[in-house]
Amino acid sequence: MNTVEFDKAGRIKRLNTLAKPLNASHIESACRVFNDRYGDIESYAPSKDYDLIIHGKHYPPKAIFGLAMSELLNTEVLSKHFTGGEKSPCFKVLRKLGYEVIAKARGMENVTLELYGQYNREEVCKVFAPQVKFTKGAGSWGLSGIVSNASKEGDFVFFVTLEPSESNTYKDHITNDGKLIWWSQNQHTPESSVIKKLVAHDDKTNTIHLFLRANKEDDYTYLGHLLFDNWDATTSEPVNINWQFESWPIPNRIQRRIAFETYSNTPTFTALNPDEITIKEVPIDDLLSPLYSESGRKRKGVQVDWAERDKRNRELGDIGEQIVLEIERKHLLSSDKPELADRIQHMALIDPNAGYDILSFDPDGTEKYIEVKTTEGRRNTQFFISDNEVSVSRDAPEKYWLYRLYNLNRTENTADYYKRRGAIDELFDLRPAIYKASLK
Repeated sequence: MNTVEFDKAGRIKRLNTLAKPLNASHIESACRVFNDRYGDIESYAPSKDYDLIIHGKHYPPKAIFGLAMSELLNTEVLSKHFTGGEKSPCFKVLRKLGYEVIAKARGMENVTLELYGQYNREEVCKVFAPQVKFTKGAGSWGLSGIVSNASKEGDFVFFVTLEPSESNTYKDHITNDGKLIWWSQNQHTPESSVIKKLVAHDDKTNTIHLFLRANKEDDYTYLGHLLFDNWDATTSEPVNINWQFESWPIPNRIQRRIAFETYSNTPTFTALNPDEITIKEVPIDDLLSPLYSESGRKRKGVQVDWAERDKRNRELGDIGEQIVLEIERKHLLSSDKPELADRIQHMALIDPNAGYDILSFDPDGTEKYIEVKTTEGRRNTQFFISDNEVSVSRDAPEKYWLYRLYNLNRTENTADYYKRRGAIDELFDLRPAIYKASLK
């Protein structure tokens, strides 16, 4: 039996090769299973675009191919494990075996919007902007992931594909408590007009409609309205905004049809063994080089709710501190200083007012005061630092270190980081973001 391997998108690798032994008997068997189950095949939806013609009867091509491959490989092949459509291995194999795969005729006259209904972009355009001439692959309706003023001013349509693309590697996902963790297009910053409108969204007067699919070959499923939950004002190019589903939970049959998984809203970073975490240190000299650039744009300052951000990012900070604790411990052990490794302290837990997160040591025994700042964003993502932390760094600049972890991926257990030693206000541009007020 061939070993079935999957790529990062959850697709079967080498599908063309694995499907070479597939023959007409597998297809006939798949049809019998399909008929016995009255077409109710887990994870497979009725086909909207194509029909597979077998003995004069119409079948959904993906479902029949998936059932046939399940028998051939002796493992369950789900809809999310491969793609359909023209030029797909699925269609090529079926046609090579002599079967006819034809396109369905889809009328546009009576397209209506139904929760959990399936739509292509032209049909969505027909619902919201019937006066607009739709052009595939062009214009807002044919190309953009965000359509502004969809049916009236202030309304939006989101087209979301869960599978990351080459142009946008940030992975949108749905949490098991009904939130969409969503990233904007790469060019957006907190100062972009569309982002300002989205974070000011009032669901009492305007509507955001979500159309979602697992990959670019599928139709979109309409999942109803989104309600603004929160956003990360320090993210840029793209910006992270989180939304709450108005219609929740999504029925299991719909979730299986779209073929997506939900994730914990507070994902845990379980791999704290340094041998299991891929951490890359980027030399600070490289980052300061004019040749090193992630964006030609500089961000403007934005207003941030410090208390809310602190609450939402507490777990992220804890993860970063655990990683740096392991980095320091590993460094001292590799320097043959186990007695110093045993003396490392997580000061954030012992004394929250210490002005730094970790007490560590150089191999010669010199103390290191380490402040850790962590983000899932890029290396230019701004961070917050308290007046106390800045003050301690001024008092002991030769001992004070800031470790900046960025590009943190809690799914793949990877992150980049740089470190700087000295007084914070001499190493970074500081801008006031919050004030402590008392009566005059």
